[in-house]
Amino acid sequence: MRGGVLTTKSESFDSRMAERYVKLLLRVGRSCRRVIVFAASERVARELRSWATYEEVVPPPGWEGVLLLRARGRFSEGVDLPSECVVVAGCPYLPPSVSERLASVYRRAGIEQAARLARDIPMLVATLQSVGRAWRDPQKPPTVYLADERLARYSGELEEYLKIQTTSLDKL
Repeated sequence: MRGGVLTTKSESFDSRMAERYVKLLLRVGRSCRRVIVFAASERVARELRSWATYEEVVPPPGWEGVLLLRARGRFSEGVDLPSECVVVAGCPYLPPSVSERLASVYRRAGIEQAARLARDIPMLVATLQSVGRAWRDPQKPPTVYLADERLARYSGELEEYLKIQTTSLDKL
């Protein structure tokens, strides 16, 4: 699979980072007819909303443009949305209170690194589920951009599913 992890230098999400996400969307939009963007949060979605052709809908047959969805939203699993490109904008972590409750269950079960597993495993599953919405034909994988440097830490785990190349949003 083409694409890669785009780093954000561990910055907090702000309008400058949003501009780089928009720059990425403009770049991939020139080479891909269909682009799905999975926003990791409502804050990210709000910044990208004006650049989307469709938002939180199943687009019509033959659609083209940018489809903006929430990474943990109603279209994050169970739907087929074949696309040439997927952008995961941010890390789709669970809310901290949910991660802490899950970590508590893991600790009671005697699982080591309970907090890390409760935080990271659901995020990685949500990321791969998002990519899976567009990757419907094994012979035609989409280009995938994991647009958050935190995902670079998991390139070993993600390489089982994706061909990973790391670059920086600043280099776009």
